[in-house]
Amino acid sequence: MTVSAGRPRHHLWIGCGLGGLALELAYLRIAGLGDLRQYAETFLMYATTACCLYLGIVWLVVHRTPHIGPSGRWLLWSLIGAGLAFRLTLIGLTPTLSDDMYRYVWDGRVQAAGINPYHYAPADAALAWLRTPEWALINHKDIPTIYPPLMQAAFHAATWIAPTIFAQKLFFLACDVGIVLLLPAILPRWGVSPLMSLIYTWHPLVVIEVAGSGHNDPLGILWCLVGLWLWQGRSRVVATASFAMTFLAKFATVLLVPWYAIRARKLLLVFVGLILVGGLSCWGSPHFTPGLGHYSRQWEFNSSLYRVLLAVIGQPLVVRLISFGLLMGLGVWLATHREDLVTYTLTMLQAAILLTPVVEPWYLLWIVPLLCLRLSWMWLVFSGLVMLSYAVLPGYVRHGTWRIPGWVAWVEYGPLYAWLVWRCWRWIVQKAEARSQKLVFGRGGQHLVT
Repeated sequence: MTVSAGRPRHHLWIGCGLGGLALELAYLRIAGLGDLRQYAETFLMYATTACCLYLGIVWLVVHRTPHIGPSGRWLLWSLIGAGLAFRLTLIGLTPTLSDDMYRYVWDGRVQAAGINPYHYAPADAALAWLRTPEWALINHKDIPTIYPPLMQAAFHAATWIAPTIFAQKLFFLACDVGIVLLLPAILPRWGVSPLMSLIYTWHPLVVIEVAGSGHNDPLGILWCLVGLWLWQGRSRVVATASFAMTFLAKFATVLLVPWYAIRARKLLLVFVGLILVGGLSCWGSPHFTPGLGHYSRQWEFNSSLYRVLLAVIGQPLVVRLISFGLLMGLGVWLATHREDLVTYTLTMLQAAILLTPVVEPWYLLWIVPLLCLRLSWMWLVFSGLVMLSYAVLPGYVRHGTWRIPGWVAWVEYGPLYAWLVWRCWRWIVQKAEARSQKLVFGRGGQHLVT
C-alpha cells in the first residue's frame, strides 16, 4: 500500500473514533471477566466481535489513507494513543488463557539466585527452596526451560524490577509499545503510509496476547523489525546482528538461513558466529537439548498440514522432519526467486504456521507487523480466527479433556486454505498462459501459427 495523496476526511475520523470506542468497550468487557479460562465462551464472543470491528476499521483506513500532512499526523497519533489505551485496559488482567508467564517468573527467579536456568527443571529437588505458591502453576515442571539466552536475560531483567507476573508483563509490553512506535517511523522506507501501523497497533490478537496474557514474542519481533529496517537501508552487517538477536530471543530467524546461504554467504558466518557466542550459556548445558527436543518431538496443537501428513504417514518424527525439509526447500526457492527480504520473511513465517505441529494463537503475532508492509486480507482474517483455538478451554475446565472441537479447524483454516488453493490455481493458469504466448510468438513478435 503506497502513500496516497489527499487530506484526512471527516468520515475517516468518525469511523476510527466510533470503531475505537467499540473496541475499548469490548476490551473493558474482557477485562471484567477476570478469569478468561473459566469464561472462555464469553471471552470468545467479545474477541470475535473485536476482530470484526477491527477488520472494518482497517478496511476503512486502507481505502482512505490520507497523505501524512499536519492533520494526518494528528490522526496517526490518535490511532497510536487509542492503541495504548486498549493495552492499558487489559494490563491488570491476570493471565489465564496461558500459563507461560509462570515459567517466565520462575526462570527469572532461578537466575536471580545465581543458577543457570538450563541446568534444572522446576520440579528438581535442588530448587525446592525457590518455590512459591505460583510454582504449582508452572506448566511441564519436569522439563528444563527451552527459552533461548536473550529471552532468559529479559526474564532476569524483569525479575530485578520485581519477581512477579506483572513485572514480566510490563517488560514485554514495553517491547510491544516499542513496535507500536517503530512501525510508523520505518514504514515510509518501503513507501507505505505510517497509518498502516494501525494493522498492528489495533489488532485484538496483539492487545489480548501481549497486554492481557503477557506473551514474550514482542522482544523477538522488535529485533526482527529492526533487522529488516537496517537491511532495507543497506546496513547489512548490523541487520545480521539484529537477526541474531532475534534468534537468541525466539529462534524464529532460523528461517533466514536459506536466504543467507543463497544471497549473503559471508554474512551467514557472522549470523551463525553471533548466535554461537551469544548462546554459550545454553549450548554448553546438557539439559537444554532434551527440553527443546521434548517440545519438538511430542507437542501438537491446532496444526493443519502437519495433522494431514501425520494421518497419512503415521510417524510424528518423520512428519516433523518432512515438514522442516519442505520449509527449508521453500526457503531456498524463495531466496533464489525473490529479492525482497520482507516478502521472503513473511512467506516463510506463513509457511511455518501451516507446517508446524503447534499453532498457538500468539504465534501469529510474528506475521501481523509484516502485514503492515505486505497486506494480505486473508492472513489478516486468519490472525483473528486463530483465537478460536481457545475453544479447547471449556472442555478442559469442565471435563479435563484437552481437545479442540471439530468445527473449529474448519472455521479457522477453511477460508485460508480455500484462498490458497485459489491463488495456486491462478498461478498455474497464468503460467500456462505465459507459456502459450511464448509458443505463439517468436522472436521479434513473429507469429508462428500457420
